[in-house]
Amino acid sequence: TETVTGGVITGGTGTDLSTYGGTTWYCGGGALIKNGGSLTMRGGNIIGCSAECGGGVCIDSERNGEPGQFSMSGGSIIGCVASNSGGGVFASGKFQMSDKAVIRSCTVESTIQLICGGGVYVNGSSSFEMSDTAKIEGCQAISTSAYGGGVYVSSSSSFVMTAKAEIEGCRAISNSANSSKGGGVHLSNNTKFTLSGSAVIQNCTATNSANSGEAYGGGVSAACVKEITLADSARIVGCAAANGSGLYITGSQVPGYGILHANGGSVDGDVVLGDTEDGPSTITGSGGTVFNGKVTVTPGSTIESGTFNGE
Repeated sequence: TETVTGGVITGGTGTDLSTYGGTTWYCGGGALIKNGGSLTMRGGNIIGCSAECGGGVCIDSERNGEPGQFSMSGGSIIGCVASNSGGGVFASGKFQMSDKAVIRSCTVESTIQLICGGGVYVNGSSSFEMSDTAKIEGCQAISTSAYGGGVYVSSSSSFVMTAKAEIEGCRAISNSANSSKGGGVHLSNNTKFTLSGSAVIQNCTATNSANSGEAYGGGVSAACVKEITLADSARIVGCAAANGSGLYITGSQVPGYGILHANGGSVDGDVVLGDTEDGPSTITGSGGTVFNGKVTVTPGSTIESGTFNGE
C-alpha cells in the first residue's frame, strides 16, 4: 500500500511480468500494482513513462480473490506510452479518478497489431469510475486497428462517468484497411457504461487514413455491449466519425444485449443502432435523452423512447 502526494515519476519502462506462456510483458512504466496492492495518488506527476501494458500505471491481474486498486484524486499522468494497451493506465482491478485528477496526452501505438485504450484500458471483470472534475484529454490509439482513443472497456467490465467528469479531444486512428472504433470510448463484449450528472464526452474522433469508411463511433462505439445508460444532463457532443459520429452501438444475437437506457442528457451527431453482423440494439428507458442528429436503425433494432430532432 502506497500513497503519493507529490513529486515526479519519470522515464520508467515497466516491470517484466512474463505471465503469458513465458512471453515477456513489461507493464507499469511509472508504477506497478500487484498481489492485491493499492496505490493512492493525491498529487504529483507520472510523466513520459512507457511499457507494453500501462505506460503510466498498471494494476496487475487479481491474486487470491483480491484485485489491486488505484485511486487517483489529484496529480496527473502525462505523455506516457504503451505498445499494446493502456497508454496512461492498464486497469485489471479497481480504478477511481476523482477531484482534479488528469490523464493527458497519453498514447498506445503499434505498427503491427490491434491496440486499445490511449488513456485507459479496463481489463476483464474490472471497474473504472470518473467523478468530480476528473479528466482524460488529448489521448490517442494509433495502429492498423485502433480502439478507444480515450478509454477501452473490455469484456464484463464496467465504466461510470458522473458529476463533471470529461473525456475531451481523444482519437482512435487506423492507418490500414482495418477499422478504428471509439474516439472517446470503446466498449467491448458484455460491458456496461453509465454517463450521468453533467459528465461529457466531447470533440473526440475515430478516423482511418487508408479507408475512410472504416471508422466507427466518434464519441462512443460499443460492440456486443450489455447496456449503456444516459442520464441527467450528460452529453456526447462535437465528435466525428464516418459511421455514428456520436454513438455506434451493436448488441448480440443473444437477447438482453445492446440496451441503451435513454433516461436523460443528449447525443449530438449521428447514431447507428445495431448492425446485421453483431446484432440489434434497443433504445428504451424513461425517454429523457435528446438525440440531435440522424439515427440509423438497422433491421431488428428498436426505438421505444427518446426525443429525436434529426432524421
